[in-house]
Amino acid sequence: MLPLIVFSGILALAITRLKGEHKQTLVTLFEAVSRAMLVIVNWILLVAPIGVFCLVLPLAARTGIDLVGAMGVFILVACGLATVALLALYPVAVIGGGISLSRFARVDAADNDLKLLPQVTGIVLPVAVALLKYASPPVRITGTLFVAYLYGIDLGVLEIGTIAAALAALSFYSPGVPSGGLFIMTPVYVALGLPVEGIGLLIALDLIPDMFITAANVTADMTVAVVLGRSSGGTQQEG
Repeated sequence: MLPLIVFSGILALAITRLKGEHKQTLVTLFEAVSRAMLVIVNWILLVAPIGVFCLVLPLAARTGIDLVGAMGVFILVACGLATVALLALYPVAVIGGGISLSRFARVDAADNDLKLLPQVTGIVLPVAVALLKYASPPVRITGTLFVAYLYGIDLGVLEIGTIAAALAALSFYSPGVPSGGLFIMTPVYVALGLPVEGIGLLIALDLIPDMFITAANVTADMTVAVVLGRSSGGTQQEG
């Protein structure tokens, strides 16, 4: 994934140096590829419930009603961690960004309520959105522990530390799509002997936790923007 991202960034910079007609041709091509990929994703989503059913059935047969309770606990813990991570950003934005709490909390757009200049919203925010998956690691670590519990796998301190470090590193180049952080966890599971099919179960349960993760990640992006905007003088003065 990392070499692909680096190459994509270099290619994008090279495209900016092309003449208008050539640049537009490539942009149109990549837009068409992007739309085609979304069609494939829709196909996958149509058949995904069948796969999830096949994954859950053996677990449900072995654990019974306990599986439902474990799923509920996981969702509550995951959403709670994402909420704590979100709330922790507010004092950072207020103190580091020099902005009032009420103004930051009612954000509508970075260049409206926060009065950020275009050089901040045009550079800092896209980079933050692409790289900063702030709330993903704690929730994904919790999901991994949940999978280990369901499959009866004991993880020691060293294994848990390895999982935390790996998922934190992987979060920087996870795809910015719903449940994107789950799609890059396979190497970690294979390396530690965890059942890869557990990722499919996490994807099935990720609808609600992913909403909380997205809210925290967006808040983190805005926090970075206001802090850097203040330090670089990239905020508009209120008149």
